[in-house]
Amino acid sequence: MKNQFTYKPEILVEMAQEYLQAENDARIFYRQHRPFPGAMLDLRTVEDHASYERHDKESSCTWSAFVSACRLVNADPDAVMATVKAMNRYEKRERWQVCAHLPSGYDWHNHEDRKDTLRRFWSVPDPDADYFQSTGRRKPWTVEQKAV
Repeated sequence: MKNQFTYKPEILVEMAQEYLQAENDARIFYRQHRPFPGAMLDLRTVEDHASYERHDKESSCTWSAFVSACRLVNADPDAVMATVKAMNRYEKRERWQVCAHLPSGYDWHNHEDRKDTLRRFWSVPDPDADYFQSTGRRKPWTVEQKAV
């Protein structure tokens, strides 16, 4: 059996949640320091400037860490973020007090762990899958038909 690198999907979900929370905090700060929508930020005190820098840094650092972690495990950041946002929408709609859960357990229909299914769903598509490894030519069934 081939050894594969696996990871815990919950960690990527937690990192995405941290980023969304940082973005929400920054959005609230910006709303409080704009006289009207579309206006420049009104930062009058040193504390306002420090708070702005803190929110900006927290937002950019959590995003960078999230994307780096996704690249490390070959997950698509957009797919992970879409999953987390969908979980949050479901949680908000159902008025749950806890986050919607990730699939777990064994799927008898597909004969695999449900976390493996989630990892496969999040994985970045292989760009070389449309080409033969031996010759490098494109596989005939992957060529798109031109509309006449």
